Formats: sequence, C-alpha cells, structure tokens
Amino acid sequence: MKKIFAMLLIGMFVLSSVPFASAENQSWRAEEQRVVQEYNQLKQQYNTVKDEWKDSKAKYLVAKQKLKRFKQLTPEEQVIHFEEAQDFMIKTLGRMENYLKILQKWSERVVKTTTEQDSVSSDIDNYLAEINMFKEKVEGAKTVEDLKYIGKEIKTFWKETRAKLKKIVGTILSEKVNNTILRAGRLSVRLHDKIDALDQKDKTVKEMQNLILNFDDKVTLAKEKYEKAKNSYSEIQTLSGANKIFGEANKFLREADRYLKDAHKDLRKLVKLYRSYKGNFPTLEPVSDNPEDQPSLTAEDE
Repeated sequence: MKKIFAMLLIGMFVLSSVPFASAENQSWRAEEQRVVQEYNQLKQQYNTVKDEWKDSKAKYLVAKQKLKRFKQLTPEEQVIHFEEAQDFMIKTLGRMENYLKILQKWSERVVKTTTEQDSVSSDIDNYLAEINMFKEKVEGAKTVEDLKYIGKEIKTFWKETRAKLKKIVGTILSEKVNNTILRAGRLSVRLHDKIDALDQKDKTVKEMQNLILNFDDKVTLAKEKYEKAKNSYSEIQTLSGANKIFGEANKFLREADRYLKDAHKDLRKLVKLYRSYKGNFPTLEPVSDNPEDQPSLTAEDE
C-alpha cells in the first residue's frame, strides 16, 4: 500500500505552488487535498482489515496443526478450530476485497479515458464477484475437507489475478503521470499565447520565451518516459515476469517525474519574470482535466 501510494504521488505536478490565481489552480489544489484525504481514509480502512487478518491468522496457525488430527479432537474442539479456519479464510478474502476496492477508487479518480476506465472497472468488478462467490463457499463449508478444497481454489485464483492486478496498478500509475503531462501541455499553450502577445524584442520577453521552450522540452521528455512505462506495463502477462517489468516501468515513471519537477522550476522562473515585466500574472481560464474533452499538445504545438 505504501509503495503504491508513493508511486501514485509521482506526477503530482504542483501547479498550486505557482503564485497565480486561476480557477484551474484552485481546482488543482483542491484535488490534491481530496486525494490525500481519500488516501488516508482508505489507508485506515485497509490497516484495520489487515490487523484483523493478522489476529485471525495467528489463531489459524494454531488451529492448523490441530486440524491435521481433526478426528482426534473433541466435538467442542472441532467446532472451535473449524470456525477459526473458516474465519481466517473469510478475512483473507476480505483483505483481497479491500485491496481491490482501493485500486478501483484510484482508477476512478486517475483514469480519465472512458474505454480504459471501463476496462479497469470491469476487471475489478469481476474479481470482486469471484471473491464474493468464494465467501459464500467458505461460509457454506461443512467439513475441513471442504475448506481445504476451497482454499486451493482461492490460492489459484489469487495467483492468476496478481499478474493482472500488476497491470491494472501500472495503468493507474502511468495515467496519473499522463494527467499531469496533459495539464502541463494545456497550460503551455495558454502561456505561449500570453508571451507571444508581448514585445518580442524585449530582453525579459526573450528570456520568458526560452523558459517556456525549456518547459515544453522537459514535458515532452516526461511524455516519452510515460509512454515507455505504459508500454512496459502492457507487457505484463505472467506473475513470474511481472516484478521485473513492473520495476522497469516504475523507473520510467520516476524519470518522468524528474523531468516534470525540472519543468516546474522553469515555470516558477517564468512566473517571476512575467510579474516583473507586467506587474501581475494573468488569470487563466479553467480547462477540463479529461483528455477526451481536451486534446494534448499537437505535434505543431510541441
């Protein structure tokens, strides 16, 4: 969970730290606050489920040894240890379920394209449905043999699902960065319009033009790293190869983050110069954060 959130914060392009009062800036600051607040709530919920799972596991490990000689136990002991094993399986499924719901919540916030969001949501809904089916099976189990058989089914399901979840996590992480890149691209177009309207012979204006071009170059480099990361995530097929691919893709995203941070430094310098030249920074019109509503920079713009 901690690693996932750390990666989700990559690409948090802090436009709110740029000192200008635009509607988009206010919206972006509010979004950051919502993301952190939402994560803290989900983290607390997940940790509660995990702690309950740990307590149940401790009881199950004791019960597991006794279940091996189940027929030698008294009827009362059989009931107690059977219920402990049953409870542990239910809580294991609950932990899986909670993890999936966290991914679903992040995907709803981060993945903007309808087709990709529908795909992620559909996959997670299917996994949640399977978990609910397993819960019903565990609750309906009558014998230790029933629990063992269901346990093997659950183990197989989760092993097959984990590789697919790695790909979903990769989609969420890469789209978080892509949203930042798209936002930066739209901001660039509007800043070019503002700077192009100034006296191009002025030394300060020339410096601003250089800064916005540097900004564009770094955003473009970040976009290239994002595309490499996304392509890498798409190559995940099996769990055995998932960790290596996932690590490589995350490296691309960290590099994209570094370029975005450098671009942000250029943006801050540009704002400072613009203010020194004009006395104030222009208020920019808000734009949609949905890539389907707002196209990214065209090749000509870039």
